[in-house]
Amino acid sequence: MDTGFGSPIYPQVTSAGFGSPYTASLRDTGFGSPYDQVVATSSLSHAVVPNHGGTRLHIYADWKTLASTTRYPFVVGGFKVSFIDDQGMTQAISHGGFPQSQGNCYTDVRQTMVVCYVPPLAKGTYSILVEWGNFQSLRLDDSLVVVDRFRASSVYSMRKQIPPSLSTGPRDSRIDPISKDTYDFGVLESILLTVGEQIHNLVGQPTTILASDFDDLDDQVLHVESTIGFPDQGSLFVENRLFTYTSKTNTSFHGLAFTKLASPILRGGVVSYVISDI
Repeated sequence: MDTGFGSPIYPQVTSAGFGSPYTASLRDTGFGSPYDQVVATSSLSHAVVPNHGGTRLHIYADWKTLASTTRYPFVVGGFKVSFIDDQGMTQAISHGGFPQSQGNCYTDVRQTMVVCYVPPLAKGTYSILVEWGNFQSLRLDDSLVVVDRFRASSVYSMRKQIPPSLSTGPRDSRIDPISKDTYDFGVLESILLTVGEQIHNLVGQPTTILASDFDDLDDQVLHVESTIGFPDQGSLFVENRLFTYTSKTNTSFHGLAFTKLASPILRGGVVSYVISDI
């Protein structure tokens, strides 16, 4: 069956050259196409983010030059920021942080970074696609890693101050499920999470949860829900036992040193960074 351009039959079209009526959804980004992606120096404020969303992400580039046709008096925008999984599927579009932004993101007043907020995403690696103006775009391949969320003690403290009749989410980290895959927050829960995590970023200490039991007779690695916010090396309190570590992954601490334990530390135990080391 001939399914080339001009044929009346296009079953399951997966590619369409520039000029095809199907390029509206299947963009040809070859040289000369109006969909050419911009090649520019760019970077992110975060390479690893939690899967419950809400992280404020900064995408750095010379936006004043790249998007000059979409400039406002003080900022540049709006930009559509999409998150694309390793299968090439767009999983979410960022929110700009303003009630009327409707998916559009804008730069800061210096016009050096696009500010956007990461929505809840499944764990994995994502490319970021920034689109603006007349079919212009900038893509950062495999630039964002989504892992399990961190635990902010200020979030749980704020939840405890709300009447029990209102839905706030778990009020104690010990009863909050470990390694959830999806999140669906109500309005109040979202507000408490956002405010609590901002307080945590200012004055809190990195905190997480043991993802498996730890027995010093058999284990030399602490497996945790997430190490977001923890330095590459330092000291930990694990259920009030002092540990030091020399390296970490996204979900574990390595190079441990500690005194002999009287009993195993059970899954769900609280792990916090020794604040004097920060």
